[in-house]
Amino acid sequence: MGEQIVISCGMLMDEVKYVRDKLGYTSKIIWTKRSLHQDPQVLRKGLQQLINSNQDKDEILFTFGLCGNGTSGLVSEHTKLVFPRFHDCIQQLLLKRSYKEEDFEQINLAGHYYLTRGWTLDKESLYYQTILIIKRFGIDYGKEILTTLYEDYTDVDVIDTGAYDVEKVMKHAGKLVKLMNLTVKNVHLDVNKIPGSTLIIEKLLSGNWDDDFIVLEPGEKLEWSHFFDDEK
Repeated sequence: MGEQIVISCGMLMDEVKYVRDKLGYTSKIIWTKRSLHQDPQVLRKGLQQLINSNQDKDEILFTFGLCGNGTSGLVSEHTKLVFPRFHDCIQQLLLKRSYKEEDFEQINLAGHYYLTRGWTLDKESLYYQTILIIKRFGIDYGKEILTTLYEDYTDVDVIDTGAYDVEKVMKHAGKLVKLMNLTVKNVHLDVNKIPGSTLIIEKLLSGNWDDDFIVLEPGEKLEWSHFFDDEK
């Protein structure tokens, strides 16, 4: 491996730091803000700027997957780029890599809202956004909005990645479920603790870039099709 840096979503900070310490990884890690995810074009622009400002490196490693197509189009003139071949961080932590509709149903993502500690820490979290909607629009109209957004959800799943105190997040999830059950009409959410993994991050930082990764040479653009290659 040459000189490298990591560009990571801040929502994966617990998991990346856990793996960094486990492996004794010493290269620089750049953390991006959660707000970049709100618009794929904003995410793409922000990540491209980071790529452009780190052209003195040999390799730039990303913890980002396709992320709502926000990474499609990224390119680096002089450095190698490495991406996990996953839809998003949830699939990475669950070790699920499939985009076919029938497989997507089998991995039970539909109707499930997934949490790690990183997704509970700021005002963009579902708990605080629910409170904000009720405050801003009032109870009656707020409930209508929340019902439109979340009426198809059945479960809140806390992913135990081993990188944080999962019981504290389970308590947060309990508060969230109680709030959602009161504000989303005809919904009763359950809380579950499910096993997760940091294996993809470990392989990323250790250089074990197998078929779970997309490795781009300088000048090669990341395309949507890289994530859907049936040969992978």
